[in-house]
Amino acid sequence: MCEMEHDEQTRDPEGWTERHYYGDSGDPMREAIRAVSLTELKHADVTIPEAAMKAGLDPERLRNYIMAGVITLGEMLALSEAVEVTSSTFIIKVDALRDERESLKSE
Repeated sequence: MCEMEHDEQTRDPEGWTERHYYGDSGDPMREAIRAVSLTELKHADVTIPEAAMKAGLDPERLRNYIMAGVITLGEMLALSEAVEVTSSTFIIKVDALRDERESLKSE
């Protein structure tokens, strides 16, 4: 672990640096990706930097992309492995939540 990563973890051990409260983007898929990603990280008791290291991804980039709900399929698969959830289960959860949000939006 490089000194900069160690300093970042020491400064924010929970991995929730610069907490921003993102409102509803209006895009059910983006909201579903963000919600499922954060929920799975919490259930696995893994911080975003820890998951990024396990997945071989840049921690800051992963955090920004998760919070924006724009992670790629490859990043989603790497994240699912890092939180020890099968990739198919992760994708099914995202699809189910997206469908739920779309139906709520249309009501």
